[in-house]
Amino acid sequence: MRRQCCKSGSFVGKYRVISLISYGTSALVYEVEYNDQRYILKEFFPEGLHEREIITRKNGNYVKVKKSNFFLWKRVKFEFYRFIYIARRLSCCDDLNKNMTVAIDVIWKNNTLYAVYPYEHCKDWKQINGESYELILKRCVDIADIIRRIHKQGWLVVDIKSSNFLIDESGDIKLCDFDSMVKISQIKKQRFFKCSSETAPSELLYGDIEHVSEKSDLCSIAAMLCTKFTGKPYNNRSLNEIETLIQSWNSSMKTEFLDVLYEALDDNVDNRDIDVKEFGMRIRRLMRCNDV
Repeated sequence: MRRQCCKSGSFVGKYRVISLISYGTSALVYEVEYNDQRYILKEFFPEGLHEREIITRKNGNYVKVKKSNFFLWKRVKFEFYRFIYIARRLSCCDDLNKNMTVAIDVIWKNNTLYAVYPYEHCKDWKQINGESYELILKRCVDIADIIRRIHKQGWLVVDIKSSNFLIDESGDIKLCDFDSMVKISQIKKQRFFKCSSETAPSELLYGDIEHVSEKSDLCSIAAMLCTKFTGKPYNNRSLNEIETLIQSWNSSMKTEFLDVLYEALDDNVDNRDIDVKEFGMRIRRLMRCNDV
């Protein structure tokens, strides 16, 4: 992992760095300012070889970390531009333009690439705690609807996790990470998928391209819902924990809710008998008909 970062008070182009906010697999994220306006700056690692952690899950709960150094800088740069392109392309869709974060500036400095984004007065969903089950379900349904619309544009999201969705004070949701997305028509050409071990189904974790489809995103949505309910990464005990957490729900609602989760989370893709649209519809119907 890269240890150096831009110091507070330094400049990247015209933007003054205020502080480092976070870091991910391939980028550092800063808060910056220009003309008394705040922005978000993403710095993509400049190393000639980029080390990446590949996380797999065995038997639904054991996580093993491997390391790979085959990410050449040229590929990282390509992925960066691809990231910008996908976000801009999707934001041009009338039913998605409010749900995408789009770079307003791209900078090349010191052999490093940077992207500048508007400062969003919001938090990523992983940072938000203490929400009611009803609100968690609403957020998940809204995210499922965003992902369904992305599927209509021909893309898999792949890396679906709560930290990749920003929520503002009005409750509006935006996808903020696009660098794992894969064109549905290009799935068969993928060697691997960049995904999170806490939510990804086995076919994404192990690169089983024959079984990767829109239902892989469905499984990740359901796993993300489990992580928000339990406060833990999804594993093969999560549904048992959820069943305990919802003991107070009426029996019909509890049964239907668990049925939806079991269908969406089945390790066998052929047994996932619902799609993202139906998943959202069934959860929404439960919310209308019952008090969570």
